[in-house]
Amino acid sequence: MGACCRVATNFALHDVRLVTPECDWQGPEARLYAKGPAVAVHQSVRAENSLAAAVVGCQAVVGFSRRTGELRRASISTAEIGGLRSRGLTALVFGREDVGLSREELSSCTHVCTFATAEQMPSLNLSHSVAVAVSRVYEEVSGCPVATVPGAVSMEELEALFEHWQNAILDAGISGDGKPERMMLHIRRLLLRASLTKTEFGILRTYLSKTQVALGTKINRP
Repeated sequence: MGACCRVATNFALHDVRLVTPECDWQGPEARLYAKGPAVAVHQSVRAENSLAAAVVGCQAVVGFSRRTGELRRASISTAEIGGLRSRGLTALVFGREDVGLSREELSSCTHVCTFATAEQMPSLNLSHSVAVAVSRVYEEVSGCPVATVPGAVSMEELEALFEHWQNAILDAGISGDGKPERMMLHIRRLLLRASLTKTEFGILRTYLSKTQVALGTKINRP
């Protein structure tokens, strides 16, 4: 943890958050590696009880994963992450030292990123992953002005949209087995790639509500 705080400070990142930590992240070993200005970053670390709580207020959430698969397919490169600043606050999410990010956690990210490593030793430890990622992002954004895109949709709003969509799937009986989770994984990826504006978000919420009214289920669901 101390090493990660030091790396964050090296590249001008000062808001570090931990999700359900199981280590002694405030202990002497962590403090040993958080030197100089990194001490202040380490002391300001916030521990959260969920990933959703940790990314509150973010408009873009980039999860880093080495493993591959349909839902782990990279959707953005490190060189492109800087461009997300125009949408608003961006979170960079790294997994556990031993197992990385879970499938569910990656599905909660707006983007998935990976970087090439040698087959002989493909996985990096946590602090090294953070160092590689944030150094590349810093190179891209250092000295570059941010052109803000108005009307970006927050993660809280997106989660509300996903819940609404899942309810509509159940109401319409589209999932067949009554378990829409797998369908929702694909819908989530589709909508997260779309970078919805507030107007587009409102149109989708209205469409889902009108669909539920037509089905006669709106009164039973939020």
